[in-house]
Amino acid sequence: MNQGDPDDTQEFRRAKAEFIAYWKRVQKGFENGRDDDPVVAIARLMQKFGVLAIESAVQEYIENIPSSFEQRWRERSEAKSRQEAEGIRRIRNPKRAGRRRTRSDEVLMSAWLHVQKCMRAKRVNAQNACKMLAKPPSRREASQWPGLLLYRAHTEHDLMGGSYYVKTPGNLRDVYNDAVARYKTGPESLRRHWGAILEIIAPSRVGNSPRA
Repeated sequence: MNQGDPDDTQEFRRAKAEFIAYWKRVQKGFENGRDDDPVVAIARLMQKFGVLAIESAVQEYIENIPSSFEQRWRERSEAKSRQEAEGIRRIRNPKRAGRRRTRSDEVLMSAWLHVQKCMRAKRVNAQNACKMLAKPPSRREASQWPGLLLYRAHTEHDLMGGSYYVKTPGNLRDVYNDAVARYKTGPESLRRHWGAILEIIAPSRVGNSPRA
């Protein structure tokens, strides 16, 4: 193992070999001036325009493929129908008796990002990440601690009333499980959006995947 390698497992050595082979492929493509290899072409574009610009361009291209446009329109129509149905339910049951508080995509995304970032940074599983995150700063401040802030409703007159906090690891794990389900079953655009933000706030590294 070379000095500075984070691991000495067979899985790591295999991943590192693939990593080295990838960059040799890119370098060889640069030297030969190849344009028929998409990996080399994308690497060349990223060097010229930057990663964020190319990621934005690719996402824009995918979103404007006819099938993607139709899928987004269907999702918009479905979301509008859900909002109208929710409005009817609120009229019939304004105090939402017997209903669990609705978790928006913003709340779910925040929980997913918080837990995933902690898992990557601390190299722990989801359960332990929730324990670390849903903990007051100190015992002295525990009684005044509102909880981990997942969403702040800046448009609400009562910010506390419109915001979403979780105070216990169990509650955070419950929200995170809903977020995982939403990530797996939601539209591809949602997964790309969440994944892109995660890579910005907690870039992935070889051998740094959290335990299940």
